[in-house]
Amino acid sequence: MQTKPGVFSTGPAQPLEPHRAGESPKAPRCPGIVPDEQPTGIAAAQPVKHRTLSTSTNQGPPPLSIQHQTSFNGRREASEKAKQALLEKFKARPGPDDPERMKREAARRAIVEAREAREAARAAEREAKAAQEAAERAAREEEERAREAERRAQIEADRPKAMLREAVLYATQRAQRGSRR
Repeated sequence: MQTKPGVFSTGPAQPLEPHRAGESPKAPRCPGIVPDEQPTGIAAAQPVKHRTLSTSTNQGPPPLSIQHQTSFNGRREASEKAKQALLEKFKARPGPDDPERMKREAARRAIVEAREAREAARAAEREAKAAQEAAERAAREEEERAREAERRAQIEADRPKAMLREAVLYATQRAQRGSRR
């Protein structure tokens, strides 16, 4: 390998590595290093591509409005023109008493009122449905309580009969046990 002293400005001489025809020599390992002298020999025949540290994606020329503003007066005039254009744009807007604007606002108000009416109707419907469900639930609970009371009354009414049946059964069982002895 050959080395050329002073080719790069970052330190001692860098080795020049051989490369294939049509390819540029390898760039230094540190991006952003720019040669301070023109290379000679094989490296001089290849176009030098310098790496930049810029992270900007805008690689094109600056906008035309910036290109022609070379003096303070030019920038000042451009600023005044921009302010004037903004003012004209603002003045071109329709005022609060413009018929078109009034129509649009009336249409918006109508839409808002219709939306609020629909929401109120839905809320009333939800409340009515909740009230109906609560009434049905209360009716079912009352019916269940009535059935339970009826069942208990039936049990109380049947208790003397059940006690009589048990007494008769007990007496017959005792009589059968006594006859076996």
